[in-house]
Amino acid sequence: MDLIYLDHAATTPVATPVRRAMEPYFDESFGNPATKYSVGEKAADGVILAREQVGELIGCHPSRVFFTSGGTESDNWALVGAVLGTGKKHIVTTEIEHHAILNTVDFLKRHHGVKAKVLSMGPEGIVDPLAVERSITADTAVVSVMAVNNEIGTIQPIQEIAEICKRKAVLFHTDAVQAAGKMLLNAEADNIDMVSISGHKFYGPKGVGALYVREGVEIERFMNGGGQELEMRAGTLNVPAIVGMGKAADVALECLEPFEKLMEDLFGIFLARMNEKIPDARLNGDPSRRIFSHINILIPGIDAGECLKRLNDRGICASSGSACDCDNPEPSHVLTALGMPPEEAFSSLRFTMGRLTDQEKVECAVDKLAEVIAELRA
Repeated sequence: MDLIYLDHAATTPVATPVRRAMEPYFDESFGNPATKYSVGEKAADGVILAREQVGELIGCHPSRVFFTSGGTESDNWALVGAVLGTGKKHIVTTEIEHHAILNTVDFLKRHHGVKAKVLSMGPEGIVDPLAVERSITADTAVVSVMAVNNEIGTIQPIQEIAEICKRKAVLFHTDAVQAAGKMLLNAEADNIDMVSISGHKFYGPKGVGALYVREGVEIERFMNGGGQELEMRAGTLNVPAIVGMGKAADVALECLEPFEKLMEDLFGIFLARMNEKIPDARLNGDPSRRIFSHINILIPGIDAGECLKRLNDRGICASSGSACDCDNPEPSHVLTALGMPPEEAFSSLRFTMGRLTDQEKVECAVDKLAEVIAELRA
């Protein structure tokens, strides 16, 4: 049975060019990049190139790219660093952020006396920039709004929000974990102060990410120890993973335009097939202001968990939401934020496509989904 993988929002396979780029840094170029002899300097050269490649991907100067262990650390650092760095005690964010943001906000509320304005959503899952503007106070340390939602794929108006924050002299952070490699990002041109990304979401290795911090932005360092990363984040760099993320960024930028076109085509094919085979299914989130690789659908009356088990038995890998919440018995906080009752959230599935997804795989997945639904309803 051939596997059809439709959970690229959870993770992506390491691309062959990425794996090849990493290999030398496990043996002949294994040195610590902070050392000054040849094997360490080779490792440092790999990090320098990766920093340039990541900077190209998100539209910033490479010197402002700081490597982390992934998107979660980058999100934590952005919020905690902004609060401790500015001394202010207020955060503005949204109900549909990743838990790396929402749980960090809760931590700051409990341990640092921070107050937060968590903005609600309409049924399309798009935040209103004017609501952001109205929520900013003199004590706001940072506004954090994700670029692309990981469950429903909606694209947030981050350029407008960044402009508002610039006028208000408030830091703006965006979690771009689901956006990087799937849409064009211009952090510096769009006046974004901080950007979080994660390598394994765009065909790089797991356990590596980055935080962009605009020149002149003062945030507190997150890891204490040595002087790595301009004394902003201590710890010996994970050179093979960093090199891999850099190469993944390079490849993603190179194939971005054809990837976007492929995803839009497959999105249309998926919905057309779904409307034919499962006419009562409906798309969650805005139908057009989105990245087209993400398809989150409500199928009334079915149990998403049982449906996913039966799809897995047929070789289809999909999900019901964020992989980070797979053991959470509660309904998706993203879907309930759109106004969906819990029973509808529990009847929703997420299919996320990637570079190797094609029309045959999409049509086969929808056909097998229709079979499973017929079984469950019988």
